[in-house]
Amino acid sequence: MALAATMRPLVSLALPEKGAARLATQLLLAIAGTLLL
Repeated sequence: MALAATMRPLVSLALPEKGAARLATQLLLAIAGTLLL
């Protein structure tokens, strides 16, 4: 949980500004984070 919170700002900086691509990447990260737990 804390790891996801720390990574999110870094990830949002690295992500493209396009809304759809950004949303898809965040969704993918959320799913990956859930699987890791």
